Amino acid sequence: MVLLHGTPFSSYVWRDVAAALAPGYRVYFWDMPGYGISEMRTGQSVSLATQGRVFTELLARSRALAALIPGVETHPIADAGHLAQSDAPAQLTAALVDFLRR
Repeated sequence: MVLLHGTPFSSYVWRDVAAALAPGYRVYFWDMPGYGISEMRTGQSVSLATQGRVFTELLARSRALAALIPGVETHPIADAGHLAQSDAPAQLTAALVDFLRR
């Protein structure tokens, strides 16, 4: 499972969700370029357009990889969990775990 933070946040927002999912799933989360503990170079753009391009490239690569591995699927859902993670992290974690156990 790949967890992507929004802007202007960092991967730290997913820490509880990742911990809850880790016992049963392979979980990946990271800081988008220029956020959290990722490198911020002088003149680097962290605009929504740039972040969108980076994420689009990631999705393209993940879909290509998924096509090579039987049983792997990608289901990108824009903005999923963003407000819920900020407002009710425990409830979001419980809902995700419940969904994934089905």
